[in-house]
Amino acid sequence: MSILWKITPGGKIPVSPEIGLTIIRLIKSDGLVYNNSQNFYYNDNALINKTQLHAAAGINFELLENSRHPLQIGSYMQFGLRPHYRKDYSTRHRIVFGGVRAVWSLSRK
Repeated sequence: MSILWKITPGGKIPVSPEIGLTIIRLIKSDGLVYNNSQNFYYNDNALINKTQLHAAAGINFELLENSRHPLQIGSYMQFGLRPHYRKDYSTRHRIVFGGVRAVWSLSRK
């Protein structure tokens, strides 16, 4: 679920800040885990938290605003609020994602 609003500062390019929460469910994984003390990988699916909760934030700039096919370009980031592995595993890794996003609308209603 995201909250997205549009700000148009004095005839300039419209800006849309976005914040939200995302629930992610891992459908399939091989659960490959690295053991630091013995320097090898092993398979243990029970260590992975299959349901994740992420906080998301981004900012979009809308180009071609008056077109039938507007284009939004901006940055986006997600941060895992729950650790990727269960608490009985020694390290508490979290999933972090960041990047550039482009959204092109095929038709405006």
